[in-house]
Amino acid sequence: MRRTFAFHSRKDLELLVEEFSHLVQELEYSDQKSVRLFEILHQLYHALIIPVADQLAALPKEEVITIIPHSQLFLVPFSALRDEQGVFLIEKYALVYSPAIAILEYTRQNAAHVIHQDKPNLLAFVNPIDNLVSAEQDFDAITRFYATAQQNAIYRRQKASKEVLEQQASNYTVLCFVTHAQAFDESPLDSYLALAPATSDDGRLKVPAIFRLELHTDLVILGACETGRGKITGDGVNGLSRAFLSAGTPTLLMSLWPVGENESVDQLYQFHEFWRDGCTSKAEALRQAQLEALANHPTQPEIWAGFALIGEWN
Repeated sequence: MRRTFAFHSRKDLELLVEEFSHLVQELEYSDQKSVRLFEILHQLYHALIIPVADQLAALPKEEVITIIPHSQLFLVPFSALRDEQGVFLIEKYALVYSPAIAILEYTRQNAAHVIHQDKPNLLAFVNPIDNLVSAEQDFDAITRFYATAQQNAIYRRQKASKEVLEQQASNYTVLCFVTHAQAFDESPLDSYLALAPATSDDGRLKVPAIFRLELHTDLVILGACETGRGKITGDGVNGLSRAFLSAGTPTLLMSLWPVGENESVDQLYQFHEFWRDGCTSKAEALRQAQLEALANHPTQPEIWAGFALIGEWN
């Protein structure tokens, strides 16, 4: 049965977010699902954006909006919130998120320690458990946006191991994972990215191991499912996102729910095209990439709105 909401309590809002999270993780497309997603995104727009609409309207067009979500709102793609005319928020503004106001101080400090800013290089771990063959094939197109092949390091399948990551992570400007992930809301320290297993190692890069990395990256890209999830606490999501920020990166690009492998790589390519070739900010590059995907999938926000930028936006 379809539910409509008049917002009388925080519980109403939580139920709506819960329904949205369930719908975007359904793999099959249906007109009924699309209609309901749009209804929810419209209701969330009224609850979250209308109260500050006048302040937003007064901002310059090029302004980047920093969103610090509270509680369950960490699961909401603000880019996909939709007004009365059917216009998505991403069509008006570039967006970036922060887990908490206090985190902004640390991400700005991290930005001061980025290496190779004049000639960015790439360290990537692609298809380590050998079931993302299509994404692996398509990923090669992204490498052209970086320095010469000799300065990049792309590890695939069995070579994409935790040992390699721990040895080399501090030497690269951009760190990218094209793999699977698992987030555990109630035991966030067990959340992991899947890397290649070894004889005495299951290959799971868990949160404590990420905290121990020493990163000098400009950007970490988590091209894996649900990397933005984790246990929601008073100062943000306690999971993969917080671990990478603590390890030294100023910015993450990650997913809020499972996005198809082909769609993920396509959006990452578009992001790089606007960021590296177009010389736009990371926030504007993601905005433009999502607008491209929106044009191709106008009735499926679950395809184009799943990625979010966390931390520094420029």
